[in-house]
Amino acid sequence: MSLVFLLMASDHLAGRPATPAGFGTSTIELANRWKFGSAIRLRPILFRPWYGIISRFGETGADEYFLDPIPLPNTTPQAYKATFKAARSGELFLYVNDAVIGLPWVYDSFCQNNGGKAKVAGRLL
Repeated sequence: MSLVFLLMASDHLAGRPATPAGFGTSTIELANRWKFGSAIRLRPILFRPWYGIISRFGETGADEYFLDPIPLPNTTPQAYKATFKAARSGELFLYVNDAVIGLPWVYDSFCQNNGGKAKVAGRLL
């Protein structure tokens, strides 16, 4: 199954502007780099950008796909497109690559300054 995603986002994540492509640790302001450095091992996928979009099919398993969206020209608000081929079908979950602690009393410790909205549309190829 191949899918195409159109993404439009207006976000601020960790107090900075963000896009569906995420951002690298090297682009973080020097004054804030220690915060991200201390949390880097808490990200689901270490080698992917902060807040990059990850998709997963099915309630369980690790059938994950890293969306590397590219900006579409002449779109307002800015739209992005990502395409991938899934190995299986099932319910689709989308999430961002942010630091996570799986304990009920601290689960939102890293998300309190995140905000924004996204419009996602997908279609089969």
